[in-house]
Amino acid sequence: MVDGVKIVKSNKKYDYLEMKKTASAKAFFDDGLWFWLGDGAKPKHLKFYVQTGTQEKETCDVRLTSVKNLKELGPKPAEWTKAQEDADAAVKPKLSKEQKASRDAVRKKQEKAKMPWKYQRDEKQHMKDVAFFRMGYLNYMKLNTFNMVELSVGKKWYKIDLLINWPDQRVAIYVNDKFKASSPFFNNEKERVESSNVLSIYGLSAGGTSRFRGMEVCTDVCATGDATKLDMKHTNQAAGATALLAFNVMTTAAIAFMLAA
Repeated sequence: MVDGVKIVKSNKKYDYLEMKKTASAKAFFDDGLWFWLGDGAKPKHLKFYVQTGTQEKETCDVRLTSVKNLKELGPKPAEWTKAQEDADAAVKPKLSKEQKASRDAVRKKQEKAKMPWKYQRDEKQHMKDVAFFRMGYLNYMKLNTFNMVELSVGKKWYKIDLLINWPDQRVAIYVNDKFKASSPFFNNEKERVESSNVLSIYGLSAGGTSRFRGMEVCTDVCATGDATKLDMKHTNQAAGATALLAFNVMTTAAIAFMLAA
């Protein structure tokens, strides 16, 4: 398996983004893609399609979060800068003066755009999560602290809609246009989160394959698709009966197994 990100040209009517991790990769989120939404952004709807290529691992992570800007974070530590330079030197040939100038110009633009370079450390101190979707262990989709949203299978596309209720600090999830569950913001209600400036996508587990397509971030319900199937009231509604039934079935099976042991 090759570690990295690529665009796959599908023989169907859509292309998709594929992210793979080698079996020896670290189970962390510092190798994903980050999209800057802008200071003060308050998206109300995230729409995307996901498919896991490795059902038993945590993959297809989608994280809407708030990251402090560079001014609040302060200057880059010398150790971080040195590590970045060493990493560049390890994979690139020696740069000419013109190439270095071009690279520095790009980095300056990144800093002006407030790219969240510091997400790789001190996570708890500067990140406030709104919505955290993933697929994985026990073959379930998960949203924030709700761990049994919907049973899933590998190599099958699922349409996901996340509705974000900023006043009440809650998120609702729809799978294939059907409401499944709602949850408080992933910040665990420690303090209010008033905006979200970063969307990140990645795959957590080593050896995992994540696939994404058709991703949209909208300030209201996205205009594409059938908006009549989505209702912001569901952000305050309890989990759907399907998820609760699945939980009861699993619990009953586990009790039966223990009694039989």
